[in-house]
Amino acid sequence: MRLMFISDVRNFQFSDSLIKLFKPDYFFFLGDILFDGPGQFYLIKKGEHINFVDVEQLSKENIVESFEDYTIFKGNTHISKELFKVHLYYFLKTLRLLEELGIGYALISGNHDMFIDYGDIFFHNNLRRGIFVKNVKKLKLDDTEILLISYSSPFDSVEIKNSKIVATHERKFILQKIIRNLGKCSVVISGHYGINVELYSEKEKVASSYYEKLLIKIDNFPFSFAVYENERFSLYRSNLVNFLTDKLKIEDFNITNRKLCVLGS
Repeated sequence: MRLMFISDVRNFQFSDSLIKLFKPDYFFFLGDILFDGPGQFYLIKKGEHINFVDVEQLSKENIVESFEDYTIFKGNTHISKELFKVHLYYFLKTLRLLEELGIGYALISGNHDMFIDYGDIFFHNNLRRGIFVKNVKKLKLDDTEILLISYSSPFDSVEIKNSKIVATHERKFILQKIIRNLGKCSVVISGHYGINVELYSEKEKVASSYYEKLLIKIDNFPFSFAVYENERFSLYRSNLVNFLTDKLKIEDFNITNRKLCVLGS
């Protein structure tokens, strides 16, 4: 059983490629999917033609830097309707790929997308393999019990103790409460909080292997994501430029110190 987790997703070109590369059995979106906070960087390749986007209007919105092949925008999908259109387009493209490959997927809410009914998006786009978790839901995949907790949802400590994996999008205080209730050989995977992917356990400050109590923090794809397989984690941490270049043949944009999203195929 191979499970793939991504959080704070502002790019779906890379996620398409990663899905094809890792071929997960199940895919999880851990909150802040269509909307996120202000000050995010988006990269749009020149020559992209998405016919429903007002490129002229988009070009007026906070251009940070323009290069020969791409332009960097500092934007916010809460405010920019044009950025949101492009973002939604690639989100749906990713979901359709999961459907096409027969991969099930689940999505929980983050603090910036609590008001979005993703279940409604699934329904209106004829997406049948997706599960939208509004509050709390336990999934059993083979012999692995996974507890999904949307942002700011009440949870049962017994359910946490009995789940092998707890996936959420919570702030530090709530994460600490979840960790205190973990059972033996449980793991928490969290979006929202953290700069890089970091491993923590009670035994060691930083861990590099699977421990009894473990927290993985995922922040700002495409810089950080995690793949879980056979009770171990393969971690790809900030920055992913070399990985993306070597494995996915994506050019090095030389913007390694920014939260960056590439919009374009």
